[in-house]
Amino acid sequence: MKGVVRRLRPLVSPRVYCLTGTPVSESPTNAYPILSVLAADRLPSRAKFDQHFVIRMPVQAGTVVINKAVAYSNLEELKRMLEAISVRRLKVDIQGMPPKTEDTRFCVATSDQADHYAEIMKGVLAQIEGDPDWANSLDIACVKLLRARQVLNHPGVLGLTGDSGKYRELDGILDEVLSDDDAKVVVWTEWNRAVDLLAERYRGYGVVTIDQRATQQDLARLEQTFDRSDVRVVVATPAKGGTGVDFLARARTAIYIEKTYSLVNHRQSIDRIVRRVADDNAADTPEAGKVKRIKRSAATVLYLHVPGSVDDVVGWVLQRKLDLGDALLTSDERLLADGKDHLIAMLRERTKL
Repeated sequence: MKGVVRRLRPLVSPRVYCLTGTPVSESPTNAYPILSVLAADRLPSRAKFDQHFVIRMPVQAGTVVINKAVAYSNLEELKRMLEAISVRRLKVDIQGMPPKTEDTRFCVATSDQADHYAEIMKGVLAQIEGDPDWANSLDIACVKLLRARQVLNHPGVLGLTGDSGKYRELDGILDEVLSDDDAKVVVWTEWNRAVDLLAERYRGYGVVTIDQRATQQDLARLEQTFDRSDVRVVVATPAKGGTGVDFLARARTAIYIEKTYSLVNHRQSIDRIVRRVADDNAADTPEAGKVKRIKRSAATVLYLHVPGSVDDVVGWVLQRKLDLGDALLTSDERLLADGKDHLIAMLRERTKL
């Protein structure tokens, strides 16, 4: 797509503008596509760009050796490049944005969860400590922690027995929030199996699901009916419902069973309920006016968190990605990947609940 834009640029207009909320999200290389359009005359090849801003190490992946990003360099230089071509606008500067409150609800794992989690983490730590080819890569650690994260969602995600401490906390939250007859809630989770478990548990409220199995036709029907339907709970994955599903703004509470590693999906999913509501085009009916008033009301974002678990590690990874964006857009901070010893120390402290 960027190649088409570059070719069209001299034919269409001498000025080109790119709009994005996340010029840099996961890595400095995220900035390359925008720079290649807006500052192509000052930009090296993508390979040289990557080599200049990303430090890589060879990692054995099966029978193949790949160069994994392990650290970043020259971030101040990249920051200056972005500053030369960009203007930043913050949400606090936009009129019509509803207020937002974020809070963390600490949960206690059930005994079954704790047993399953300890067994999984013992294996994870043994793999990381015993792998001589392990590089200082968060990506590899995140993959190894998948099953531990899933069991903290609910043992049933892995086909194991037992209930979830997070779901028990959610029971009380939904009971409280949905005591308001006008309230709707979005529950975010990473996995389709968890979507099914949550939809079954809360079907009495009226539930719809949005995950990788939902078609565009499904979403189109929901968009037409959601504001005024009897559905009270939406269970969704950030990968599917986090972008473009703007009708979720009718829900004023979003609850995360777990955070996603993807900064883009995380931010986008929050933005489903924290969206600008314009005052123009006054509502034609009292009912439509009521929906607009609800969408303008405060948004609440809740995170369910088991302290002393891999939930801490996911929060740490997300914060590092936030720090990277801030380092390039607002501050002089440099960001380098932590080493293996630090991550192992974190995991050792989180092997049992």
